[in-house]
Amino acid sequence: MSADPRVRRTVRVDHGLCSGTGNCVRALPAVFRLEDRKAVPHPPAEWADVDPDELRAVADACPWAAIEVEEQPDG
Repeated sequence: MSADPRVRRTVRVDHGLCSGTGNCVRALPAVFRLEDRKAVPHPPAEWADVDPDELRAVADACPWAAIEVEEQPDG
């Protein structure tokens, strides 16, 4: 499923929970990078075309539940 342009997605990483293993970075380098051994999302414009199901799956797979994906109607 491709990204719906009518939905705005926000990705947050709780650095208190993130252990910096980089699983999310390896799975979706278009969305995440490591900074100071913590996952950090790239600006949304850089990953606007990422499959939302894949993004949610990567967030759900985080062993520390450090990744939150919020979806809101745009407009």
